[in-house]
Amino acid sequence: MKIYNKINLIKPNFFQKLLNISPKGNFVLELQNLLAENEENISAIKIDDIEQLKNKYKVKNNFSINFCIPKKGRQNWKLSCNHR
Repeated sequence: MKIYNKINLIKPNFFQKLLNISPKGNFVLELQNLLAENEENISAIKIDDIEQLKNKYKVKNNFSINFCIPKKGRQNWKLSCNHR
């Protein structure tokens, strides 16, 4: 049974495209996709992989990640992130 599924990233709006800014919400989605890709061997995820994502989305070091256990009948876990 898969815990994580890959999720499509949020497309940037007109101004984000114009200013070459990635939607911040994609940080969480890419992190979840990284977990989905390495679900069989989570230890294969390197700190550098997460650092690259943090740099790409300009996420500061003081962020927290919440793992939500699925409700009864749902298959997948949900990942959310709070960053300041």
